[in-house]
Amino acid sequence: MNTTYFKDFLTIAELGSYEKAAEELYTTQSTLTKHIQKLESELGTTLFDRTSRSVRLNECGKIFLPYAQQTLQIEHEYQMALSSYTRETQYTISIGSVTNIVAYRISDIFVSFQRDYPNYHLDIDGGSPYAVYQNLLNGKYDFAFLRYTDKTDLSEITAIPFTTDRLAVACSRENPLASRTSVTAKDLERENILMFKEHSFMYDFINEACNADGFKPNISLSVHRTENLVELASHNMGICFLMKKVALTFDNPNIAVVDLEPAYNCNIDLCYLKGKKLSAAAQNFMNFTRHFNK
Repeated sequence: MNTTYFKDFLTIAELGSYEKAAEELYTTQSTLTKHIQKLESELGTTLFDRTSRSVRLNECGKIFLPYAQQTLQIEHEYQMALSSYTRETQYTISIGSVTNIVAYRISDIFVSFQRDYPNYHLDIDGGSPYAVYQNLLNGKYDFAFLRYTDKTDLSEITAIPFTTDRLAVACSRENPLASRTSVTAKDLERENILMFKEHSFMYDFINEACNADGFKPNISLSVHRTENLVELASHNMGICFLMKKVALTFDNPNIAVVDLEPAYNCNIDLCYLKGKKLSAAAQNFMNFTRHFNK
């Protein structure tokens, strides 16, 4: 019996609609209908009472419901158990990370750890802080080098302190601000601001810092990638906010990096899910990172 049909059955039962269930499962109503018909054929009974407007469980459907739920739960548990065993015996450690691993010396950890533990395999995945955070919560990673602020929900996460960074301003050497060691939000009131796209970690982080100082940035251009902001700023098209350690990795002689005061900091820590049973390989990586950081 195809347990995929069980998920279809449970989704229809929950939503009371083939149309809504199809949207939830990213399939078509006709496909769902065929699956349920096959399931009912194998069980030898119908499971739903159907009307033109709704779908409801009949008595047989109500009887079958808890068994379908238990079957899928057991399937999930044995898949997770087998996956955990396989990963542990193969010494694979899955790690999510902020994209700029050089700025925070994360790349140094990977290189040094691999040199000391050549039999271990590091499965490294990068992404935006929001994506890394979500994938960590979903169990995709054993660990994540996560960049976050004091407002980030860490209730489900254990964070091992690693490093911090602060917000800075990058501008052209032609800009008068380039001669300064630090600037305030008030100093930037007349500047054109080159900004990250909305709904990104940096966009939200920068706006929080600006709002804290009562400063509304005059955004003249928005782009996706840090290197694009740096290139545009180097041509004096405006100034941009960057994390200082990231900004200093750009070898661009036309760019000056100036501290923003008061300091607006964020953390970059090694994180893992609370209560997660770590493999021996993962334990070694955690201990190695703690020692490396010291």
